Amino acid sequence: MIAYYLHSFDPIAIPLGTKGGIHWYGISYVAAFVLGFLILRGLARKGLTEIPETKLADFITYSAIFGVVVGGRLGYMLLYDFEYLLANPLNIVMLHRGGMSSHGGFIGVAIFTLIWARRNNLSW
Repeated sequence: MIAYYLHSFDPIAIPLGTKGGIHWYGISYVAAFVLGFLILRGLARKGLTEIPETKLADFITYSAIFGVVVGGRLGYMLLYDFEYLLANPLNIVMLHRGGMSSHGGFIGVAIFTLIWARRNNLSW
């Protein structure tokens, strides 16, 4: 029974017309970013992080955009769809077509946090 549920799971959580909607995948990304912000804010208020509370929103927003989204998309295109990327380089910005890799996102966040730390004189 669980196998049926997993294989027939509708990826669209909130349908919006005939062209798609809001996907569960997107909701999980937003929930993770919000939860990450709340955890970091709590740590910052207790003095347990080097990032000042006033910079947390920027840090989470930029790490989401540049680290997770750009890194995940680049990772997917380079590892799984490289030939299509070479033939259609503008496809890299077409996020609505899907294709992100978790390891690309992880590497993207690692690179972003390193750059952020250096620019803000923080230890990585």
